[in-house]
Amino acid sequence: MAYVPMTSEPLQLTSPQPVLLWVASPARQRRLITAFRVILAVPHLIILYFLGIAVGVVAFIGWFGALVTGLLPGFAREFVSGYLGWACRVGAYMLLLTDSYPPFDFTDGGRYPAQVAIPLAGKLSRLAVFFRLLLVIPAWLLSGFLIYGTLAVIAPVGWLIALIGGRLPIPLHQAFAAVLRYQARYEAYLLMVVPAYPSDAFGDTRDPGTAAGSWMLPVGKGAKRLLILTIALGVVAFVSLPVIDITFQKNKFDAIFASNRVIAAYNALTGQLTAAETAQTACEQNGQELSCLRTADKARATSLSTFATAIGAISVPADATAQAKALEQNAAHAAEILTQLSEAGTSAQYNSIYDGSGLTGYLSSVDSETQQLQQTLRDYA
Repeated sequence: MAYVPMTSEPLQLTSPQPVLLWVASPARQRRLITAFRVILAVPHLIILYFLGIAVGVVAFIGWFGALVTGLLPGFAREFVSGYLGWACRVGAYMLLLTDSYPPFDFTDGGRYPAQVAIPLAGKLSRLAVFFRLLLVIPAWLLSGFLIYGTLAVIAPVGWLIALIGGRLPIPLHQAFAAVLRYQARYEAYLLMVVPAYPSDAFGDTRDPGTAAGSWMLPVGKGAKRLLILTIALGVVAFVSLPVIDITFQKNKFDAIFASNRVIAAYNALTGQLTAAETAQTACEQNGQELSCLRTADKARATSLSTFATAIGAISVPADATAQAKALEQNAAHAAEILTQLSEAGTSAQYNSIYDGSGLTGYLSSVDSETQQLQQTLRDYA
């Protein structure tokens, strides 16, 4: 099913008509342009971002005017209408409805192969203006589902098909056009350009009238199935993304908390080891070297055992679990060796235990693995 060709300049329709969209029929597209479509659109996206901020300010001012007079002030209507037309042309370009580069202008004189027809200014219900943000919630949800589903799955698939085949299939072309038109209708209603509530997300089922016949948006069965799939995927994305974000934020908080606990446990360990070293030095001045070593090693063993227990009790993100476990085990092994040394009866027995223990390696591992674990937790946070 092809689009009915546009036979006139964009029409200025009377209320209560919604915003209309016309796009050219599917045509061959240059693969090189298709490959770099998003990159090529970046200048427009940057401009539209700042224009969107300005539109928000203008609409806020216009809301007061519409609330008092029942009409959106002329300056606000003109600015917002120009923004909507520009956004739709860029949207058509990014959704592969055409590979003609959009003009950097509020209007293109009807030459671009994607056109928007905005009705003439009509009377707005003051009550609807006052409760605009509440009334628009259903349309906002449907628009969000369509956008999420399109960007997450359908658009990348369409891009790959167009890149390989050099043309967007008619069902995808119609589905993308329907998504773009509904988004335009949603924004036009939200910004008080039209009083007509966003409708016909699945395209037109009847001719909207002789004057607007060339602006009809037919949608075949294949495109309707794609739109249903898009909405379903959008619902999944809409629901799952906040859950993912909450999970990520929780993991981030857990990582920060775990990092603080690791630092506290390590600082306590180093403080206790330093105290044991100082006590050993003072003890050895009395000429009881083995006894001093045994006492110091017992204190070190207790410190390392406490550190290992503390590390094992810390809840860390999955990415850091293996590091935390290795650190706990090496600290526990070092504590066991130091306990054996503290129980040595003679210097020969002490030296024999020490030489075959690998104590120095375990202690070095405790230092290095603590630093690595802290870095992993900082990166995660």
